[in-house]
Amino acid sequence: MKSPIPLYNGDVLQLTEPQVGISQNLSFNYASCSGITILRPDIRCSLRGINTIEITIALPDSAGTKIPADTLFSFSIIQIQNPPSTKPSSNFGLTVFDNQGNLLAKLTDDQSHLSKFVLSATQPSSLLYASVVSESRVPKSPTLLKFMIITQHELPARSSIVIKLPKLLGINKEQLSCWVSTDPGRDTNKNKALCPLTPNADGSSTLIIKEVNSLKLIGGTTITFEIKGLVNAAVTTLSDSFTILTQTSEGFGIDQQNEGLVVSAACNYPCTTCPVNQPDVCRTCDQASDAPKPIYFKS
Repeated sequence: MKSPIPLYNGDVLQLTEPQVGISQNLSFNYASCSGITILRPDIRCSLRGINTIEITIALPDSAGTKIPADTLFSFSIIQIQNPPSTKPSSNFGLTVFDNQGNLLAKLTDDQSHLSKFVLSATQPSSLLYASVVSESRVPKSPTLLKFMIITQHELPARSSIVIKLPKLLGINKEQLSCWVSTDPGRDTNKNKALCPLTPNADGSSTLIIKEVNSLKLIGGTTITFEIKGLVNAAVTTLSDSFTILTQTSEGFGIDQQNEGLVVSAACNYPCTTCPVNQPDVCRTCDQASDAPKPIYFKS
């Protein structure tokens, strides 16, 4: 940062963290801050109140006792928690005092250069838990997929769940429908939800379950949802993983799961049932007129 006025050894920068979603935990006054440019690496910082950090200016002997006005200097602070989503926080506040406690300068929100003085998470956090179960594993047949997730962070009202579907699964768009519950202990609380489907450039599709919750949900909430209208693959190859992302109504990511959510058919088509680990041995077969005839049958 740059100061509009000169700064001297002992002057104090009072940095106020944004109120929403930010917390500070300074375990050690000296170890939590570090000077990078111009400042000493062992600068002192301390916590004042709930969300204000005080950084004391300290220069190495080689730099003298003064930072001239409009001179770039930098420092780092550890133990600051990211916002709960990728939505940028509100602005930090910054006030400068001399070593006697007299006010020297104060930055206010109406100053345009503060538009980037915010904290942003570059990617969503991880869900605490995520699972998927396919109700039917008959190849080339419709199935109902049942998902369960446990959120890590708060879900603001009218949040959405974004699911990227594996390319291996078929989609019957006419039958596509979604149901969601934020009270999985009571199946009667399942609600039908809008879930528009969008094709992706890589051949996969993304489905968005809209407005999952009418009210804010705390972190650690269990959410179940079902997707009807998907079709199993023709072979037992494991699908790519589903990816799941919770996001705010404005489209900012909250929690995600990108691996481990796979499904597969139990047999290779045209077998509809088969012994375990023998996907080409048909106990029963698809009798549809266009189904290829099995090479052999074993009971």
